[in-house]
Amino acid sequence: METPGNEFRVIRIKSEDIRKVRKTTAHDTSDVRMDEVEHIKQAIANGSFHADSHDLAEKVLKEVITESIFLDRSRRARLSVSSQTNLNY
Repeated sequence: METPGNEFRVIRIKSEDIRKVRKTTAHDTSDVRMDEVEHIKQAIANGSFHADSHDLAEKVLKEVITESIFLDRSRRARLSVSSQTNLNY
């Protein structure tokens, strides 16, 4: 039995994590190669940009798998919090 308090706690933890990531990534551009960004922008603008479909598919699948692992861990954490709370009743 999940209580609204548990759901709120899980959502709050997730939102804090998202906020930290956004803050970090928004200001940390030290690893961005602006010369490469400009080169890609120009290639897109003149129609010469080409992305390898196999590389793109591999990166997308890795991202989906990573997201799936994260969601699974979040679900298990939520269930753990829920079962601990139920023991208190």
